[in-house]
Amino acid sequence: MNILIVNSFIVENIGPIGNAAIEFGDKVVIVGSNSSGKTILSTAFYIMLTLGRAVIAPTMKLGSELTDEIRRLEEKGEIRMDLEIDAAKLINDNKQAIEEGLRNYITSVFGVSSIGELIRFGNGAGKIKLNGVSVYLDGNHVSMTVDNKSLKVLIPLEFIKVKDMPGCTSSY
Repeated sequence: MNILIVNSFIVENIGPIGNAAIEFGDKVVIVGSNSSGKTILSTAFYIMLTLGRAVIAPTMKLGSELTDEIRRLEEKGEIRMDLEIDAAKLINDNKQAIEEGLRNYITSVFGVSSIGELIRFGNGAGKIKLNGVSVYLDGNHVSMTVDNKSLKVLIPLEFIKVKDMPGCTSSY
């Protein structure tokens, strides 16, 4: 089981939040008056924690890396493995699909009809950053970057055969 260690979380120019930077320790408690951004923070955090499963995994095309790994898996007779992929390359190779998926996911989770509704008072662009992954919101455009070039995505794979046809499933 892989455990995500969260070091920092940043939200800029979204909803009522101008700039919020949270450094994580043993416990984090967020308090504030009504409409101060507590729900925006928790929703943005949820989005960042789930975007791999909700957005990236369904849209990515792994190409020959995955095909080669499945062949090796079948040859060895193994049924499980972890495929490690460079996150920056994965995002770059699937940029358009990921950005479209992000836009749809973010508007759905926040319950808005457009990304522009999330930007603080309609000014500039918004940003959500968790560890080295940043999501930028500008008008109705969404983009994503990975700061840490060595960040790897670990995808658990399980090899199955259906009616004598090899197959692969990804599970979380």
